[in-house]
Amino acid sequence: MDLPRRELLAGIGSASVIGTAGCLGGGGSDTGSNTDVGTPSGPSLSTALSQCTDTTVEPVSSLPSPTMGQSEAAVSIEVFEDFACSHCQTFSTEVFPQIREQFISEGVVSFQFRDFPIPVDPWSWYAASAARSTQDIGGEASFFKFTKKIYEQQSVLLDNGYQLIHDAAEAAGISGCTAAVAAETLAYQDVVRDDKQSGIELEVPGTPAVFVNGTLLQDYRWETVKQAVETER
Repeated sequence: MDLPRRELLAGIGSASVIGTAGCLGGGGSDTGSNTDVGTPSGPSLSTALSQCTDTTVEPVSSLPSPTMGQSEAAVSIEVFEDFACSHCQTFSTEVFPQIREQFISEGVVSFQFRDFPIPVDPWSWYAASAARSTQDIGGEASFFKFTKKIYEQQSVLLDNGYQLIHDAAEAAGISGCTAAVAAETLAYQDVVRDDKQSGIELEVPGTPAVFVNGTLLQDYRWETVKQAVETER
């Protein structure tokens, strides 16, 4: 007898050893206020980028989630991520490119990025705020260019985050100082916090958490994602 579609999706990958469960966290009520985010490691903004200290960024409280692909696509993929999570780096650099090439470019999938700073590290919040500034100023294309650079050099983020944020933003066509200051001041904290609250309500267990048409997959491996999309298309 055929399994209902939601049961099939939820069961994908459960027969294998889940070695890719991700960075664990979530389910709590962390609001990410300035007092509990913590201080990021590495040089301060004034030390790393003295030329940026006169830049100001006004707080922003609302932005749509960054998306890629056609809105009318038959399948939606929604992924909750933490920029400091090593598993999210693996997903972004190894799995997402295959999703983009095989499904997004063919109009099969609409992809949505969602913030979920566990946080693995204070940079989880600071990098997320910088990323949303690139979206706000340059749109989704700039956002995804920025996030690609951040994940590719995640170790630099933890050692010299402001410099990496600056350089990644410049490569995405955005003022590096604006992105760095948006990180330091957590100017987009409310936007990031709203995404995280949505994840808490969905009982996101950790990152990356991959939802295909609203159903949370057991893991984030390409084979798991591919099978789920093929089932839904």
